[in-house]
Amino acid sequence: MPTKISIFAALIAIVAALIWGLTVFPHLPMLAFKSQLVAHLRCVWEAKESEFDRRVRAAFPMGSSAQRMVAELRQQGFSEHSESLMNDDYVMMRGEIGSGCEIGAQVFWRSAERGQSSEVEGWYGLGNCS
Repeated sequence: MPTKISIFAALIAIVAALIWGLTVFPHLPMLAFKSQLVAHLRCVWEAKESEFDRRVRAAFPMGSSAQRMVAELRQQGFSEHSESLMNDDYVMMRGEIGSGCEIGAQVFWRSAERGQSSEVEGWYGLGNCS
């Protein structure tokens, strides 16, 4: 039977781990979100990027509302990149750590007139490996 002290210690450890994770990896969104764009990418690495790009373009065809795109990507755990507001080019990213490597998914788009996307592209691949 766990004691109150051990339960309290476990809660403190969980909170500390979350805080540490957010300070060490601030560019990685919380991974509790499920993303249909990255779910079940079970092909070889070379094919994962093209499959992710295909999914992004199918979900957000040219002319899609950029505002709706941002809302949907946020729901799937993507966050806005700090340099997204240059030259009407935007980037949202989602990352995770797997096997010592950062695995990233990024959605790029260019905003046209009336807040619609004129170009949409997805990138999925390995980032920094330790």
